[in-house]
Amino acid sequence: YLVEVAPYTADPYVNVSQYYRETYVSNPPVGPERRPWKYPREQDDTNFMETGRWLDDDFFSAMRLAGLCPLSTARIGSRALPVTTALRMLNTRFDWNQAVRRVSGLSFRQALLRKRLYMEYFPSLENIDVEANARVQTYANRTYDLPLAVFVLPRREELFRVVAIQIGTDKDSSTVYSPTTSSFFWWNYAKLYVGNAGVLASQLQYHFHDAHMTGLRFSIASRRQLPSSHPLRLLMDYHTSNVREVTTKGLVSFVGPDGYLKDFFTIGLNGQGAALRHAYQAWSYEKMDLEKEIRMRGVQNLPYHPYYHDSQKYINILHQYVEEYLKLYYCCDSQVQEDQALQSWAGYIANDIFGGQKGLPESINSL
Repeated sequence: YLVEVAPYTADPYVNVSQYYRETYVSNPPVGPERRPWKYPREQDDTNFMETGRWLDDDFFSAMRLAGLCPLSTARIGSRALPVTTALRMLNTRFDWNQAVRRVSGLSFRQALLRKRLYMEYFPSLENIDVEANARVQTYANRTYDLPLAVFVLPRREELFRVVAIQIGTDKDSSTVYSPTTSSFFWWNYAKLYVGNAGVLASQLQYHFHDAHMTGLRFSIASRRQLPSSHPLRLLMDYHTSNVREVTTKGLVSFVGPDGYLKDFFTIGLNGQGAALRHAYQAWSYEKMDLEKEIRMRGVQNLPYHPYYHDSQKYINILHQYVEEYLKLYYCCDSQVQEDQALQSWAGYIANDIFGGQKGLPESINSL
């Protein structure tokens, strides 16, 4: 489509932005089949703070799947969040049966057996130490209280609904907030606390580690193992050419001892380091497969999951693009196996760079 958009600029990202403005803003297409998304915005939601929409519980629930961390939610009982793990953390003194029944008409056990219970959970923030920092009003060295937001999908509804929010993972003493048992102030405080955890996880885990640091791994390996004219090197350089400089500077300017994020994030410098270590330990190559990650979390059948549904179209386009590109240089699997530079590149990422990468094969045997 981009070749039909004129005039061009030298920046491909500007071209993409121009394409969307001209095609979908100035002249929106007719019919959902022509849209690149399943849930297009029908109005500007950027002023939700001014309008008070953030106070709405359904808006809060929707943002768990269309906000900063759409991959932090899992079904209780999925491979990513086994029932035993969830029950180990949920406060046993809170009446979860009544809370779930109020929203869905089902008991906790019924909703669990019918695969309708979900939780937003941030493992990268679990058991991290927070140092005192007056600038963000954290005045005592302590362990970060991890929030657990529990949701249920009522029958014949598209969006799951929030049941309660627990702050802390101690099943005997953690405080649980709900719309009916908590005051207006404390209930919205709990939702803001979950939102703050989402900011921490999105920026430290999903953004800095999973995007920048993962891109840096592939960028360095391509520079060190592939000739400058290698087809994979050309492809990787185009998409990761700036990641080395940006990530290196980011380590100093953002998350280093003299970086300024420690004064913005409520977990401080020590907390940042711990969250990044947790993200590194949990990362594997398989997590880059969105379909596998979604199924592992058990959220593939949710009627409303904008991030997943919209991403499917883009992933299919990317797969087709990469496949057609590689077929220009490799006609069969044997040519892939005989490419020594390619095999060295795969082995270097799997075993050497940054201590090796879990889940990445040491050799590539097929196109």
